[in-house]
Amino acid sequence: MSDKTATATAAPETATGRPLLSIQNLSISFRTAQGVFTAVTDANLELSARSTLAVVGESGSGKSTMSAAINRLLAPNATITSGKILFNGIDLAQASEAQMTGVRGAGIGLVPQDPMSNLDPVYRIGHQITEALEAHGATPSAARLRAIELLSMVGIPEPERRFRQFPHEFSGGMRQRVLIAIGLACRPQLLIADEPTSALDVTVQRQVLDQLSALTEEMGTALFMITHDLALAAERADEVLVMFRGSIVEHGPARQILEDPQHEYTKRLLLAAPSLAVRRGETRNATPYATHQAAGTGHVDNIIELSAVRKEFVVRSGFLSRPQRFVALAGSTFSIPRGSTVAIVGESGSGKSTTTRLVLGLDAPTSGSITFEGAETSAFTKKELFDFRRRVQPVFQNPFASLDALFTVGATIVEPLVVHGWGTKESRAVRLLELLDAVALPADIAARYPHELSGGQRQRVAIARALALQPELIVLDEAVSALDVLVQAQILDLLTRLQHEFGLSYLFISHDLAVVRQISDFVHVMQNGVIVESGTPDEIFDSPREQYTRELLAAIPGSRIAS
Repeated sequence: MSDKTATATAAPETATGRPLLSIQNLSISFRTAQGVFTAVTDANLELSARSTLAVVGESGSGKSTMSAAINRLLAPNATITSGKILFNGIDLAQASEAQMTGVRGAGIGLVPQDPMSNLDPVYRIGHQITEALEAHGATPSAARLRAIELLSMVGIPEPERRFRQFPHEFSGGMRQRVLIAIGLACRPQLLIADEPTSALDVTVQRQVLDQLSALTEEMGTALFMITHDLALAAERADEVLVMFRGSIVEHGPARQILEDPQHEYTKRLLLAAPSLAVRRGETRNATPYATHQAAGTGHVDNIIELSAVRKEFVVRSGFLSRPQRFVALAGSTFSIPRGSTVAIVGESGSGKSTTTRLVLGLDAPTSGSITFEGAETSAFTKKELFDFRRRVQPVFQNPFASLDALFTVGATIVEPLVVHGWGTKESRAVRLLELLDAVALPADIAARYPHELSGGQRQRVAIARALALQPELIVLDEAVSALDVLVQAQILDLLTRLQHEFGLSYLFISHDLAVVRQISDFVHVMQNGVIVESGTPDEIFDSPREQYTRELLAAIPGSRIAS
């Protein structure tokens, strides 16, 4: 954990004799079709300069709602019903929009959770960073230099070239880093970071968090960080605040919360957190495949095989520039045995998501072959491809981008059933309720729209949609990265149960190595489009052969918590 002595409730005050941020008796409600819903109840906290507060809690606990209120970016149907939000002594709950315009960016920076909905697809990355700088007085030339500096700072290679690219040319993790760059652009006094590293691999996560810590120390920037990663919270924060159903149930020094939690809910969070010490066979997550392999029995039946698969993309750095070929995959060869979970880990941009698109048939390989149950996918007829779509389902990294904003949750989940002619309207309604229950969502959420859900709730909807047709292979691209630890544990247990019941196979893409160890039967480590190491979880995590793998393991949050 950081060796800073400042804390969120007992920190040294600012030069003016008051904390930088003080939330007093804050309550927030939403008007919905079902009535008024209270999302935050009587919240109180203080945060001083150079201090870091981590807010943890399950999806829907009120974490993001409280942070949105600080910047006055609540949804139109939300209302601050009582309380104060004092920033530098000014009550932001009562501030005019003109005052808030001056505060946002320069006073309070923001790193939102969802990069796809917060980056404009029609503007270049550089423009979206310089826009914030120029709005606060920077000249175009100074803004450009600062933007390139920021891109380099958050770990994006070739920042001058990337400055001219569009969001769709970035991986999910790289888009998240752009949001971090925008949040830091104007050197704010307070930075609100809503799950700032949930889309990042562990090495870039450490780099970004180190930079945030440096800002806190050097500039007196306070950090209000929302996270479901308890190890990260314990390592990085001075204090941890735990929220449950809109209320603050526990608040104290990070080490104290981690080692001696007082509230029953906090204890549940800690018990549910994944750990590298837990192995596949020591949990309920052991699969029939793993059991057979351990016993040395059973013929290995591969549901899908990739052989020397190479994928190249043609990219341009500018309108008049010559096209260049970018190699995303350089000859991948691996298979997924039926009923098993094969995991791919690696840094953002290593080729993991490209692999998922090839397996799903969304892209075609430049060379090499992909076979599904012995049949070459590139030779599928239209009818065979339609059947393939039913049998192989995705859960993508970004739920907001993969859910139609115009569809209710219920319509989203049953859409695959309608497309594939499954059942009657009545039986589909029953199936909808079964799927909502399976992913721990209430039945009444079926009438809501994606924008009315938290990030974790949206991801559970995406998983329910993927399960609807009872597929044989599910491709999970960072499928649990947006979930709090309690829901994450439920989803992992759910995936394991379905694997037992239906012999499902999973391709599991993740940067969370603790989760990978618990759920996978076999692990491939990717770097720059190449599989550099493969093995069982025990082999990879206990005896890594490659320096790159060792660096990934060393960067896991919590490894630097003082003993």
